[in-house]
Formats: sequence, structure tokens, C-alpha cells
Amino acid sequence: GASALALRPASVSLVTSRNAAPFHAAQSYRRAALVLWHWAALRRAAMRLLWRCALVHSVALHSGGVNALHPSGVKIFYDPRHATHSNAKGHPETPRRVDDCRRALEKTDATWQYLKQARTDAEESVRRVHSNQHISRVKKASKFYRFGRTRLAVDTYAKRGSHQTMLRAQSLWLDAVDHASIQNELAVALSRPPGHHASRHVADGFCLYNFAAGAAAYALDVLGKDWVALLDFDVHHGNGVAAYADEEARVMYASAHQAPLWPNTGDDPSDQGLLGNRLNACVKRGADAVEFCGAWDRCLKFVADRVSGSNGLLVVSAGFDALLEDPLAQCRLRPQDYVRIGRATKDAAETLGVPVVLGLEGGYSTKVGDAFAHSIRPWLGDDADLVEVEAAPKLARRVEVCESNQLPEPGALRCVSTKHGPLTIATTSDGAAYALQKRLPPYGLATRFYGDFDGQVRTIKDRGSGTKFYVDSGDVRGPWCPAILPKRPLARRRRLPADYRDASAIQTARLDVVDGVATASSDELEAVLSAAPRQLYPKLRKRRRRRRLVTQRSFARAAQNDRATVATSIKNGELRTAAVTSTGLELGYYLVRLPDEPTPGTDDALSAILHGGDSTKVERDSRRGTAKVAAGVAVFVEPAARGRNIGEVLFKEAMRACRALDFRYMLFVERDGGSGKLVKWYEAMGFRVVPPDVLPGLDRAMVGYLPSDQTFYDVEGVGLDVEKYS
Repeated sequence: GASALALRPASVSLVTSRNAAPFHAAQSYRRAALVLWHWAALRRAAMRLLWRCALVHSVALHSGGVNALHPSGVKIFYDPRHATHSNAKGHPETPRRVDDCRRALEKTDATWQYLKQARTDAEESVRRVHSNQHISRVKKASKFYRFGRTRLAVDTYAKRGSHQTMLRAQSLWLDAVDHASIQNELAVALSRPPGHHASRHVADGFCLYNFAAGAAAYALDVLGKDWVALLDFDVHHGNGVAAYADEEARVMYASAHQAPLWPNTGDDPSDQGLLGNRLNACVKRGADAVEFCGAWDRCLKFVADRVSGSNGLLVVSAGFDALLEDPLAQCRLRPQDYVRIGRATKDAAETLGVPVVLGLEGGYSTKVGDAFAHSIRPWLGDDADLVEVEAAPKLARRVEVCESNQLPEPGALRCVSTKHGPLTIATTSDGAAYALQKRLPPYGLATRFYGDFDGQVRTIKDRGSGTKFYVDSGDVRGPWCPAILPKRPLARRRRLPADYRDASAIQTARLDVVDGVATASSDELEAVLSAAPRQLYPKLRKRRRRRRLVTQRSFARAAQNDRATVATSIKNGELRTAAVTSTGLELGYYLVRLPDEPTPGTDDALSAILHGGDSTKVERDSRRGTAKVAAGVAVFVEPAARGRNIGEVLFKEAMRACRALDFRYMLFVERDGGSGKLVKWYEAMGFRVVPPDVLPGLDRAMVGYLPSDQTFYDVEGVGLDVEKYS
């Protein structure tokens, strides 16, 4: 090496000499080529030496040198080609999620293993939990000659190369299972898209294949595990994993999730599945870390009480969409709260004496990476600094605000006259009252006129900018000013002054009722009263007249009195029946999914529930030989318009349209609050409750026949003009 470095400058000087004769120049070229050849030989020898060192280290790894080579105790399996699969523009599931996680996890002491190619047994693992028909649909949509994206569900797409990307993602989970079973480390599968919503026959919820179920089946059938516990702290219920648990007795599934929330399953805590091996640990909307971590502790206890022996495995579906900033849910966790979830999981695994595999599921905010990094800190021995010492409570003077009978009813917002002047007070659905500042940033719109209050989520939305604030803490929920961001990538943003742009929270004061009097902390109330009562942004005055911003009072008046037209439209396999006024205000809608493929077992269920077990009475489609069943997805009616019989009109018009499209049955999940009145209302129209053992994975489902008599669909509403679908 030293001789080559010494000859290198001389060779350069010979080559670049201007006074050399042609013979000497040729000789110089030959000497330079010889030196460069020796230089390349030295490089090849150095590479061989490095490969030998790597081989020695790999042998040491398999011979027991784990502590020396993996001091962190966490190994992450990563696919650098995960971005081959992508969704449509504006879809929340993007490659950015995994990239953010990778950047955050690279700052830890975890070790990495990059995937070179998909495992040969990856497709076999997928076939253990999915039907051949479903895999064929994904393969067809992933052909190299196909352009664009194929829609497999309402929000789930496949494109060219998606099937191979899914096999690479499944390979990450299988590699993690193998590594966790051999080494005493946490194995992390950093994969996308999520998978816990995909069931045996269909893709759903951004999920094409169920990676967690495939890893569990691999551990049971190939590695010979006695049991596998599938734990899920994604904020959405994993209906696909729950369906797999109903088929496999050696599997337990426990999920901590928000209910009600899409996919509208798993909201019954008493439902333990067909085999008694499932737990639904539900939390309400707006749940904080204490409530969510308590639900996760119930999941761990459920598994610990039902397993025996150390020949098992914990497979954790890690979804980080319970964060405060997540746009698809309403929980309120911070990234550092996931340390508690990781510590509880690690303690449970050590108690049971089993390895842990953790794989990425959901999470669609910009703080997913930070939350992921915090969740693995217990395995890195880096959570000792999280011991929290509670400070002594600060005793503040309480001042009287108003009488308790002046407070608005639960779920309402009202301006109340108090000793301190008019105050805007909001009462949440659980009865907690809060005083809010007069105007909302960034435009300075009046809170009582331009604030849309949601009592269940505890948020108030500024109608001018679209920003949402939590009424109990004042923090921003979701994106800042989404209504004024550019809709096109190259569009110019609307410029705001600094005092409007920098305001990112509001002042609130908690009101407590004592002896019929509502009181508040003097410091909090003073902050609310002294919050800068910004005047309306000057440029918005003209914009408000031009765009005619609607206040809450005028909207309620229009919802009660304005005439509306009920019309039905079909787009992308979805039927939507909506009631819209002449001014463009939507009073309600009913959404129905029109599936192209039949669902296995549906004909038997229809004959058992509606036709007394006589399969000959089931009306089947002549083209495909099975019954066509429409699936009701969602229904909503504005509270101010619920005295106009809009709900029944929308429901029957959707039924009429489905009948015109040759659908003979309709299936949906009822959302009765517990009184039973809604179920009786559906039963009066011919629908019947589906027993849980007839259609596994569907809780509280109802199915009914769509009559051919058109007079059945004729129903009148107050101030409604119905355009019949034909």
C-alpha cells in the first residue's frame, strides 16, 4: 500500500508531462497502467480481508456472542424497497410513515438487518391465512403490464409490483419470528402497509395481506410453537386478526382500541369470539394515556391468565394512531406514553418466558417515528429516566362564575352572562364544563358564532381555518389551518400576519359545580379573560361576505326549515343517498358498498336467517350463481334536522336504489345505544339480527330482504323532494 501511494504521484507527473517524447510518453502510460492495476489488486485484497472479518463475526454471533455483537437487545428488520407499493395521492398510508420511523430508530442503539429479497416461503405463509381467490386478485392487480391502481376495497389499492412488495413485508415478519425464537432480543418488523384488517377473503383498511396472522401461523405450523398471543395496540380494531383467531384455537387475540371507530367491530367488551380466545379492551373517544395503558394492561392479563408453558410467542401489532395528532382517530396519547406500553409488554414477556415480535401497523401523523422509538426503549435499557415525580399541587383561589343552571346542556356551546362579563362555555358529553376565550386563532372569529363544538371528542373547530382545539387543554388537534393550505402543490399559500400565524393554542378554564354554583381557578379564568381578543383579520371581512361563512345558529335554522332534495349517486362501487338543500348544505347521507365479488357462506346465512333454512328460496344472481348482498357502511343525519324524518327517507331510498341494481339483500352493522329501539325499528322493516356464529367477524350485524313492492319505499319527510333512483 505504501509503495503504491509513493508511485501514484510519479505516475501522474509522467502522464501529464508536456515535454516528453512519444516513446517516453508511451512508456509513461504503461507504467501508469501497471500502477493502477496494482492499486486495484490492493483494493480487492482489502475487500477479501473485510469479508473474512465479517464471516468471523457471524460465526461468533451464532456461537453465543450475542451480548458482544448486539448490546442493544433490539434488532430491526427493514425493507429498503417498501416504497414500491404506494396509494393514491392524498391517501394517509404513504412511504413517509416508514421513512420517519427509520430516521427515528436509527438514533437508537438497535441493530439493523436489510432485506435483500423475499423469502421463498413467504407466499406459503400468506396462503395459510388467505384464500387462493384473494391472492389471485392481488396478483392480477400487480401484473407488470398494468398501469394505475386497482381498487380492492373502499380505501385499499394495489398497483404494479404490490404483490411482490407484500411478500417482502411478510418476509420481514418471518425473519423477526425466526430471530426472536433463537436470540434473546426484541425483533421488530418495520413494514408497510398495515395488515391487521385483511381477512381470509378480502382486503380492507389499507391492508392487502395479514402479516401478523401469517407470522402466527408460521410459528405454529413450522416452528412448532404451542401457542401464539396476538396483541394489538392499534387504535382501530383488527377485524382481520379477530377473524383468524375465530378459526385457530391455539391463538389468542387481545386488542386495545377506540370504540366506536372504523371498522365498527370489537366494540362489545363481553364478546370473546367463537372459541373464547379474544378480548376487546375498548376505550372511548378522547382517551388519554392512563385509560389507554389500562386497556393494554387488561390485554396482557388476559393472555397471562390463559397460557401455560414457555413454548409460545408474543406477536405485537404496533399501531401508533392513538397519538394526539393522528387525523384518523380521537385519542390523546403523546409519543413518550408508549414507553409505558413497551415496559408493560417487556415485563409480561419476561414473566411468561417467551420472545416478542413487534411489527408496525397503523399511525398516520408526523410523530409516528418518535412514538416507535419510545416504545422499544425498555428493551434498550433506556427508560430509567422516565420516573416521574409528581410536584406538589398548586392551590389556586376559586372564583364564582355563574349559577349551575346557566351552564349549557351536555354537548352544547353557549354564551353565558357572568359577573366577569359574557363567557363562552362548552359542556362535553360527560358533563364537564369549560370556559373558552372569546375569539379563535388565527383569524379571530368569534367562538360562539364560528366555533363548531364536538362534545364527544371535546374539540371546537374554527370554521374559518378548519383548525380544531381541545377544550380541556387548549391544544391543537390535527393539522394547523387545513382550510387555508393550498389544494394544489404549486398554489400560493395565503399569507397571514405573525400574530395570527403564531397563535397555536387557546386559553380554557375548567368549571366545577359546588352547591349549585360553577367556580373556576382564578389564574385560569384570568387567562381566558385576558386572552388577546383579536379583531377579525381585515382581509377576511370581504372574504367572509363573498364566501358567506355560515354561523352555527343560521345552520341550525336552515337544517330545520329549508327544503332539501334527496338524490342518489354511484361512484367507485359505492352508492350514496344524500339530502342537500338549495344552498348546498348537506343534512344527511346513507352510504352503501356494492361488492363485486360474493362473500363465501353468505347464501347459507341468508337461508338460515330469512328463509327458515330453505336454500331454494334464496334469490341468486343468474350470472354468478350467488345472492347479491349490499353492505350498508355509514349513515348520518345532522342533529338539527332529525325531526324531519330524513333518516327513514335516506334509508329506504338507498334500499330502492340497491333493488334497482339487482341487489336482493342488504347487510349492515346496527349501532343501537343499548335501548333496543333502533333494533326494533329495523326489525319492523324486515331485517333480522345475524347470530355471531353465522358470520364470524361481524358483531351486531343485521340482514334483510329488499322487497320488490315499490310502495314499501314510499315515505314522506318534512320539506323533502325525493328523486327516485331508477
